Amino acid sequence: MSNPDIKEVEQTLQQYLALKEQVDMLSERQAELKKRLDEATVSYGEVDSKGHIVLEFGDAKLVKQRKVSNPINEEIAMRILTEKDLLDECAPKVRKFDQDAIMAAVYKGFLTESDIDEMLPPKISYAFIIKG
Repeated sequence: MSNPDIKEVEQTLQQYLALKEQVDMLSERQAELKKRLDEATVSYGEVDSKGHIVLEFGDAKLVKQRKVSNPINEEIAMRILTEKDLLDECAPKVRKFDQDAIMAAVYKGFLTESDIDEMLPPKISYAFIIKG
């Protein structure tokens, strides 16, 4: 396939923009409908054995799924692990580079610009954006 001429590119752009507008409107409407269905499920659904709220319509089923997580309470974990002398074993120290400290080391003469260039190579990336 040969490269499209500029008129073809402009036509493709116009089609893209028209479709994007339709998709945006449909996505917005879909989000509104999903919110209403979620509210209806809470209002009219029944809790199953797993704690999910379920509302059935023939073959269709609306489910507000129950999710349980167990985030660690760091303050309590710190206290208990310290009391039991398990802090080092259960919460090892993790190294994190401090760019401010690295730059300070350059100013103090401990690191060279060459060291910095090697440690911080430029990373180039591109984003494709269509405005219209």
